[in-house]
This record gives sequence, C-alpha cells and structure tokens, in this order.
Amino acid sequence: MAGPARVLALPIRIVGGSFATLPQGSADEIAQSVAILLRTLRDSRLEVPGYGVPDMVGLTTLDLAAIRAAIARWEPRALATVEGGAPDLSDEGLRKIIVDLDRR
Repeated sequence: MAGPARVLALPIRIVGGSFATLPQGSADEIAQSVAILLRTLRDSRLEVPGYGVPDMVGLTTLDLAAIRAAIARWEPRALATVEGGAPDLSDEGLRKIIVDLDRR
C-alpha cells in the first residue's frame, strides 16, 4: 500500500540517492508553499494569473494586508500571522517580515 503523497522539497537536493521530498499537507510542505508564494511577484507566472504578491520594491512600508490576502487566497491550508516591515539592520533597503503559520 502506498504511503501519503509526497512533493519535491525545495531547494532541490539529493538525499540517500533520491530527490528530497516532503509529505503533502505537512507543516514543512505548507511553509514551503508559502515561501514560494512570497518570493513570486503577482502575475509573473503566466500559467496562474494573479498568483504571488504585489511588487513592493521601493516602498518605505510593506503592504502587510496584501501579503496576508495572498496567503489566504493561494494557501488556504495556512493560518498566517504576518508582522514586521521594519528595515533590515544589515541592509536599509530590505524589509523583514515574520510569517507565523498554523495549519487549518
């Protein structure tokens, strides 16, 4: 009997001679899905119109509501608390956010 479905772990790596995978629906897989979403600019994936977060380059404050809305829309398995937007101490041009995830 087959075990639970598994998805490719990112970044891609080899573990024990096979590609690393995560159990589908696990906390790690959901966190990976949210991380991919947050690294994708909205509408940059032509096959999935609307997927991603708005381009916030150059903004002095991040649109945390837009980030929350993107997570709610594209990763409904996650309950996300999004905080932050303060400048990164190592690079004033960067903004840090904290995303705390729980599974629904």
